[in-house]
Amino acid sequence: MRKFYEGNLADNFRHVERFYPVREIHRSGSIFVFAEEPRELPPTYSYQGVAFDLEQFLKRTETTGLLALKDDTILVERYWQGYTKESRATSFSVAKSFTPALIGITIEEGLIGGIDEAVTNYVPELMGSGYEGVRHTRTYPLPHVIMNHTTWMPPDVLEDWKHNTSKDKLHVQGK
Repeated sequence: MRKFYEGNLADNFRHVERFYPVREIHRSGSIFVFAEEPRELPPTYSYQGVAFDLEQFLKRTETTGLLALKDDTILVERYWQGYTKESRATSFSVAKSFTPALIGITIEEGLIGGIDEAVTNYVPELMGSGYEGVRHTRTYPLPHVIMNHTTWMPPDVLEDWKHNTSKDKLHVQGK
């Protein structure tokens, strides 16, 4: 079996089931349909007062899809590297963005007692693993965790990202 990070990485992400166990999650109700007002992407973007070619950036960062929304409307939806609207994709770090929201919703709905409860109270299969004793608050995304897992970025992009998300520049809402 070839390793996940060898060969065509975009294809490997699209077919992650070749490398890792997967589980399909079925929707629970009707699907929300976004309105569409297609717009073109601008040819350049500005960073620190310098204009850069957007297509070159998307290619250099190995972007596979870009979705721009405003309210309930899709403004831009584009795909690269063999991806289409119908392609399955792994969420990996995207899931970290949704974890706090989902925990908040489950607390509000009374499904979880609070953020200080152990994850294993609700997923007992994790007993005996590295998650034993971990509280919901520790499942939130943390900048240092993200920082240590961004090695897929081109070095210059990674350095810019590290500089612009350094500890002294991060702002936590409400703090």
